[in-house]
Amino acid sequence: MAVVIADGGGAISDLAVLRHQVDLFGTVASDLNAWRLLSDTDADVLAQAARRDFDRLGVDGLIEVDREDLVQARLRRHYRLAAGGTQRLAEEATRLQRHANAASIRLRRSGLTTEEGAGRPAEAWSAATADCSPPIRGIAFGGTRRRCSRC
Repeated sequence: MAVVIADGGGAISDLAVLRHQVDLFGTVASDLNAWRLLSDTDADVLAQAARRDFDRLGVDGLIEVDREDLVQARLRRHYRLAAGGTQRLAEEATRLQRHANAASIRLRRSGLTTEEGAGRPAEAWSAATADCSPPIRGIAFGGTRRRCSRC
């Protein structure tokens, strides 16, 4: 769980990424065990962690307090993006779009998708990448590019 959180994971389903790398991470908790761990975690501890994160985002100028409400004798803060947060979000959206465009180009060049973006059948994928190095098959990942004669 700590590795997923440190890597920016936001959902229990992100554990699946680690399960596919047993040699690197060893045995990884099942989704059910992860849910049990989270359900046993003290809600106040989670709230403190969230407040620290929001405070850090505020110090970085990314968010600001929009309003505060008193709900059941507790102060509840509502946040909005600050000017710096809006700019950072726009930059991140642009960066993600560039990466998505590059991935689409690679897939089209490899013949794994059509111009419209529809994927080829699984048999075509298997035949087209039969001599690729599994599991990446011609797609850049982690700075390494594994290629075959067709990629």
